[in-house]
Amino acid sequence: MSIKRVLHAVLTTTAGLVFLALGAHPAAAATDLVEDCSDDNYVLRVKEIAVTPPFPEPGKPFRWEITGKLREPIDLHRSTADVKVRRGVTTLVSAKVSLHDALTYGGMNPPDTLGKGRVTMAGEVELPDEVAQGVYRLSLRAWDEDKQNLACLKARVDMRRP
Repeated sequence: MSIKRVLHAVLTTTAGLVFLALGAHPAAAATDLVEDCSDDNYVLRVKEIAVTPPFPEPGKPFRWEITGKLREPIDLHRSTADVKVRRGVTTLVSAKVSLHDALTYGGMNPPDTLGKGRVTMAGEVELPDEVAQGVYRLSLRAWDEDKQNLACLKARVDMRRP
């Protein structure tokens, strides 16, 4: 299997876990599971995150949607996303990909550029049938070709069985 196919499989699973964390259990406070680590200097301001169904299951698809506001247009091919996934003290994924590819792995069919103003990004992801038990910490940081910060999200996903 080529390194590109392995990276695609890992990032697709990672995207599934990230968006699962962003949708979170309704009884938990969003701030307990997802941290928007951006500040006023970042280009994207996230307004809302939704996951359908609210309790995604392994082996089944779920839909995610993020609504926000962009201070300026973003060229997704020239922007970079740094995606990291850790389980316990072990780093499972540490990859830099174009923001366009990161959104594609997340089940979106993104345009080349996102325009200034209100933006909605959505995709559909299927979790693998088997996800190793544990607590996963995920982070996604994105910046443009001029190194201007675009977005920063951190999430914690508990995949231990009850």
